[in-house]
Amino acid sequence: MSYKLRDNGVTRLADGADIPFAPANRDWREYQKWIADGNTPLPADPPPVPPIDPDDELDAALAALEGTGATVDQLIAAMRGKTGRAGRVGGRKP
Repeated sequence: MSYKLRDNGVTRLADGADIPFAPANRDWREYQKWIADGNTPLPADPPPVPPIDPDDELDAALAALEGTGATVDQLIAAMRGKTGRAGRVGGRKP
């Protein structure tokens, strides 16, 4: 049997049971015995990566071009394929 850590307990991989950190829970006590026997659970999944804000993408692109002497046409070309305001600058339909 093996387990995987999660934010508020563990998951027993054999059957997918979510086991909370609860000393009164029989499954939790079995997990604690499993740990005491020298076993190690799998680590928790990393937190999800937050999506990129399309407006932040435009702001970053504008900041990168600031002071470079880039033309408006070069700016528009740099925005092609982007989303949000950046995509609209690059000619992408909303």
